[in-house]
Amino acid sequence: METFLRYPILLVWGLLMSNLSIAQMDLPADPLIPDLNTRSWFESNTGYSPDPSHFGAYTMEAMQDRMMIGFSSGQPTAQNGALLATFDPQNGISALYQPYEQGIHDLAVEGDRLYIAGIDPCCPDDWSFGNFYTYHSQEGVTKYRNLPNVVHSFGMHAEGDTIYISTGSHTGDFITPIGQIFKSTDQGEHWTHVSSPAGYRIYDIIRFREKLYAVFNDSEGEESLLYSSPDNGQQWSQAGTYAIRHTARLFQFNDQLIGMGADGKSLVVANKDHQVDSIPLNDFRLLLDPNYNVFTQDNHGYLYTFGTTAPHGGPFGPDDDVIYRTRDLHHWETVSKTGKAIMALSYWEDKDWLVFSTRLDTTGLWKIALNSPPLSVREKPAENPVIRLYPNPVTRMVKVDAGNITGGLLSWEMYDLLGKLLARKDLQSSRLLTIDLSGYPDGIYLLKLYGREENFTRKLVKSAQQKNL
Repeated sequence: METFLRYPILLVWGLLMSNLSIAQMDLPADPLIPDLNTRSWFESNTGYSPDPSHFGAYTMEAMQDRMMIGFSSGQPTAQNGALLATFDPQNGISALYQPYEQGIHDLAVEGDRLYIAGIDPCCPDDWSFGNFYTYHSQEGVTKYRNLPNVVHSFGMHAEGDTIYISTGSHTGDFITPIGQIFKSTDQGEHWTHVSSPAGYRIYDIIRFREKLYAVFNDSEGEESLLYSSPDNGQQWSQAGTYAIRHTARLFQFNDQLIGMGADGKSLVVANKDHQVDSIPLNDFRLLLDPNYNVFTQDNHGYLYTFGTTAPHGGPFGPDDDVIYRTRDLHHWETVSKTGKAIMALSYWEDKDWLVFSTRLDTTGLWKIALNSPPLSVREKPAENPVIRLYPNPVTRMVKVDAGNITGGLLSWEMYDLLGKLLARKDLQSSRLLTIDLSGYPDGIYLLKLYGREENFTRKLVKSAQQKNL
């Protein structure tokens, strides 16, 4: 009991948690840069007038205590004007570099260096070569104009000094399209042509386990599919039969590779054995706007994305854009009903912030503080008899009886009262399980149980002696 007496406030909070129904989260989104008129700031630093519908930050990447931001005056590849900026809470936002591009859509951080893909050379660069840029705090921005016949550098995968680029190129006549892959082993200073596997464009590239994966198609308007290569991009074969949204970046999460289904109503997922499947999104759909960075991951084990419950093609506005999160791609919970038209998501580990950008009437940059105890979706009151824990308090082994839960339990998670994830396990529709707490100190824990139709949170007390509170 000594442990409990040291933390009376947490003890009371833990007891209350067991008797309350926990609703969906709706965490507040605060301006990342208060009082900044993003449109006016961009125009004053570039001379380009922002497009009313598509101007904004299409990509953000954290470099420890700074957030690097890529702005586009309009939809990338459609309108001249781009700006690389940096932000930190002490010094605010600063313009770093104005590349000769129709936007910035992809940034990659490798150590103390930032890589910037050139989406579409312009102003006055032409399509003789594609551009690539690197940034270092001591060296500034270095531009390399050395990717022959590249019109669009769509996707980028970085492994230290080695970089792969997926492109929409031409065959040398500035007309005939071809999808090519290039590789650099010296931070973009020199490039080697790897292969030309696509008849039209290659939209993204990423390494997942021992293979490279890419998204491409062979003709304009054709559905894009997922492909894999076992030999660093030399040979490619189709991975699955599911159409994939070509603008959305591929993302690796929990030993799975994730892409956005072409209709926005599903995820295309490759597992660790490279088997590809489709996972439906039953409660919401992802947005089919030209958004590139639609997934991010925090250091608490959650994957984040954004979407809407409005049907595709139906009337909906920015107030429908909602941020969701999951641990297993099957159970999603609402994080924030933003009331804004979201463009991109990123996680700032140094601050434990979710950062997102918006367009239209709410154009700007926003943050959501994540350093709070987790809440869950659609949870039952503790007095509901369908979940039983015994013994509780427990000295070592606790049994969980979920006998009348529809479909059984799919997974469980255990947290301390500060919201730190301590343990997690996937299940196979289990109705009776045993959890070993012998390795944990005496105290109060929150056990989250995920079912097929609803989720539950229960208070669990670990004590060297079984005593009732």
